[in-house]
Amino acid sequence: MVEIEKVIKRDETIQNFKIKKLTTSIWRALRHSGINDDGTLADSISKEVVFDLTKKKKLAVSVNEIENSVLKALKKRKLEKTREAYFFEWLHLRQYKINRVEKRDGTIEKFSAEKLFKSINKALIHSGLDNPKISKKIMQDTLNLLEKRYKGKILPVENIKSTVEYVLVRHKLPESARFYMLHRYM
Repeated sequence: MVEIEKVIKRDETIQNFKIKKLTTSIWRALRHSGINDDGTLADSISKEVVFDLTKKKKLAVSVNEIENSVLKALKKRKLEKTREAYFFEWLHLRQYKINRVEKRDGTIEKFSAEKLFKSINKALIHSGLDNPKISKKIMQDTLNLLEKRYKGKILPVENIKSTVEYVLVRHKLPESARFYMLHRYM
């Protein structure tokens, strides 16, 4: 069996693969989802992920391959909240150029990427697309558009909603856009 030696990062740099880093990220997701783990469960899941990845018989794997394998392992164990928490990890690693949002009542609050992601994901799931890759792509495209238009400005909440709808339709997901519009009035 081939052992994983390297990880290809999103920026295409290559780093040494460290199972401890993988285990720690899984442990953090378990903790954020309300599961108190002494490390045993996180260790077991990370070993399962490594086993899954070694079946690819590659010395280097991408961050996306690792992420997909972790999400698959969590889904198999029916750890949906942990799966969601693990998926949020990438949201917290990014610095946003949008800081504040103006609500419909005129109040200003801190921008929450997690809140935006949850609403996008909910619309996709309701339309039958429970696919983390699609959720992530829609989220990234939405953030990119919003950051271009509102960098350093206060962002009206209605503009967030219309941008999400636009991105969903642009990605040929009209059913998800419909669910997103319905969700916004719930």
